[in-house]
Order: sequence, then C-alpha cells, then structure tokens
Amino acid sequence: MVSMIEWIPMYWPCGILEVFRREQSKDFDLSVRDTLEKWKDPNLLSLLAGSPVNCLIFPWSAGLPEDSRHQHELIPLIKGCRDLDISLVGVVGSQADFSAATDSARKAGLSALAMEKIVEKGSSLPIIPWTERSRIPWNSSQGVVALNKGVWPGIRGSYHSPEEAAEAGPTPNPWIDSNGWIIQLARAQGPGMKIWMDLKPTGKGQPLRVESYVLAVADSAAFGARWVISLDDHMREALIQKGPGAIYDWKKILHAISFFRDHQDWQPFETEAVVGVVSNFTGENEYLSEEVLNLANRRQLPFRVILKARCTRQSLERLKAALYVDLQPPDEELRQQLLSFVESGGLLIVLPAWGRMEGMHGSDALDGRFLVFLQGHGRLAMAKEVPEDPYVLAADVHMLVSRRNDLIRIYNGSAMTISYSVTPRSGTSLVQLVDYSGWNSSEAVSVWMKRTFTSADFWSLNSDTPERLSGVGARDGVEVHLPRFSVYGALEERVS
Repeated sequence: MVSMIEWIPMYWPCGILEVFRREQSKDFDLSVRDTLEKWKDPNLLSLLAGSPVNCLIFPWSAGLPEDSRHQHELIPLIKGCRDLDISLVGVVGSQADFSAATDSARKAGLSALAMEKIVEKGSSLPIIPWTERSRIPWNSSQGVVALNKGVWPGIRGSYHSPEEAAEAGPTPNPWIDSNGWIIQLARAQGPGMKIWMDLKPTGKGQPLRVESYVLAVADSAAFGARWVISLDDHMREALIQKGPGAIYDWKKILHAISFFRDHQDWQPFETEAVVGVVSNFTGENEYLSEEVLNLANRRQLPFRVILKARCTRQSLERLKAALYVDLQPPDEELRQQLLSFVESGGLLIVLPAWGRMEGMHGSDALDGRFLVFLQGHGRLAMAKEVPEDPYVLAADVHMLVSRRNDLIRIYNGSAMTISYSVTPRSGTSLVQLVDYSGWNSSEAVSVWMKRTFTSADFWSLNSDTPERLSGVGARDGVEVHLPRFSVYGALEERVS
C-alpha cells in the first residue's frame, strides 16, 4: 500500500451527500444531480487505469439521517477502488458524529478521514486536516494537510472565469490569481508536511478549457504542493459519455500530474530569494503579511517566508534584504538577529512598530516615505507610516531592494510567476515558470540569472524529454532564451 505522503488525490463527488451539498449552489439543476448520481458507478474507475491517481476522496458523513444510506450506496465504488489498490478518504462534516463516522469508515475499508474539525485522539483511522491555512494544526501527526481556501489560478477575467471582469493592479500588468504564496507560507509553517490544495473549478456554468486544469496542476506543483484533482460538471458529464474530446483533455491533465510525479527529485531544492519576509502571520498581522507575500509573488520578487519564532542566522543567509512586517516591535533576541544581518551588509525594512532608531540617519527614500539609517555595512529603512494599501508596501520593498540586486528576471512574461530554487549542496539552480495568460504557448520568453553556467535543460509539458539550451553572458549573469511552451516550463541548470 502506498504511504499517505505519496498519495496523488482526486475528489470524486458522488451520492446523496454530494447532491445535498450542491443543492445549495446557484448552478445546481437536474442534470447536475444526474451526473452526481452516475459518478458513483464503479465502472468509471476505468478512467484511472494506468494513471498516477492513487487516492479518491468523497463525502462520507455530514451528520444527516441520509448518511447511512449514502455510505451503503458507495459500497460497490469502494470495492472497485480496493481492487485497484486505490486509497480512500472520506470527508466528514463538522456536524457529523465523529465516533460513528470513524467506525463506519473503518468497517468499509477507508484509509483515512478528512475533517475541518480535527479530532485525532482516539481515532482508529488517520485524520487529514482539511480547512483554511490559519486553522491548520501544524503539529498534526499524519504528514498531510489540505488547504481549502485557495484561489482557482489564472488571470482574473480570463478563460478560467469568463463571467468575471478582467482586473489589473496599479500597473498595466494583469492581476494574477495564484496559490504560490500560500503554499510557501504553509511549507514554512509545516516543514516536511505534504500540502494538498483543495481547489474547485469556478467556471460558473461555463465549461473550462483543459489549459485551466493543467494550470491548476502546475500552480500547486511548482511551489511544492499537490492539487486535489477536481473536475467541473461539464467535464464529468462528458467523461460519463466517453466523449473523445473529454478523454483527450483528461489524458492531458493526467500527463501534467505524471510530469510532476516523475520530478520528485526537485522537491528537496531550497527556495532562492532576494528578500525574507519576517512575521508571525497571525492575528492583526495576518492581512498585511499575507498580502505582501501575495503581491511579491505577482511582482516576480523571489521571497523567503521566515516565521519570527524560528528566525535564525541561517534563515537570513543569501538574502539581500529582510522585511519585518509585523505591527508590534520584535523581542530583543529577534531585534539583535536582524540588526546583525544589517551590520553584515543587509538591508532591513521595518514599519514604525520597530520602535527605536538604529544607527546613523543617512537619508530619506521614496519621496520621504522611509527614513534610512546606516549601521555597520548595511542599512535600515523605516517607514514613517504603515501603508494603507499592501500593494504600495510590496512595491516600495522592491524599489528599496533595487533591481540591481535581482537574482532573476523574466522578459516577456508579465503573466507569469516564478519558483526559483537551488540544491542545498551544489547550488544547482531550478527556475519554474507558470504562465497564467491562457494562451496555448508563450513566445520570446527569456530568463536572466545572476549566476554563470554554460547550459541548462528546459522541461515543458509539451515533451517527455528536455531541450538542451545554452546560456549567453549578459550583464553580470547569464541569459537563456526559452522555446515556446504552454502553461509551464522549467529551466534546470545542467551539471557537467
């Protein structure tokens, strides 16, 4: 049996309880009801034959009188999964009787339960926390957590959500919805845990293009998480009918999932960043700190999440700058750690809550919004006020750090996010690019990095083998011109 951390999960909506849940939505109709009833047919498991999917998740108990009937009707599906060695996870609602749900799940042969309300003590089955990030118990013993408050990735107003108006920030760049920052924060809060992203399609009645699904796979995987596969009503109905277009699209989704499964060797790579964001990311600090991460991700500014309770000298290594974003002053130990970073040549950016001035006043910066103090070989930049708009703070941080300290730049990729990482020992680099534009291919994209190497392998979802690319020396670094790719590409430095 495959261990839990190796599960590749898919949400399998079916049966009475799923019908009850969906009846509350505006897009529910008789055709949706019919699809949900048909989806419990074990014959549909043939869709998973030869696929990487080895875990199905479905409603199990909601605290309703219909729970028992629902569970009984799932027996053929459960048997079909066990015959295929597919692990099973039952979702238990917050109103359900935990003891009864656990007992029935164990007798039915389920492998685990998923719950928003975590009750691990006395459970005869593993419990997967399934809730929003701020409520996750990061000390969970199971090694897997599922976040259910992410966003469906894409450019707002593009093909992934056709009924929404397009949006952009204060710059002409498109407004990207990505879960990259959430995943990086979750990985910092739960080191070593496998992060699942529970993202349901948001087509609002419109069928999604397959690129939207592939984007959901890549948006999670590029930053170290797994998307819990979830299809829209149109795709599920088309797969029931075995429509050739739907089967083709389904295979493309599975191909993307297989690609990341086959590149598990990238998981140990460590985030390479320009700035470290230091916070407890909770309480009154939650909104500002999270928005800074979100906006830094959209600005293609590589960052490292640093939980202030775990901040050490090693946390700040290789960074050009650190942002202390909390609205309370740091304790003395953290203050001294951050000041040591400044004295060794780093830039520390703080809000007024930092308190006492440090070093010698050197100048004002950014039209007087920051006071800059000199200390040792570095600088401390203190904001005169807490910006009302987090976008302003993220932009100011980028300007204070300066583009001359960039580690990486992407040209002709304004609708992309980047995941930049290196191997712990050799320092070999990996640049993963996720394109949210919705086009079938990205053209004339170049990557510049402040490092030197002669060649790199370029991986994409278009091919099973990489393309060898040469680097060209440019402006104290190396520039690589990428071939056309769709949705996702990765540049892996070639080790000779």
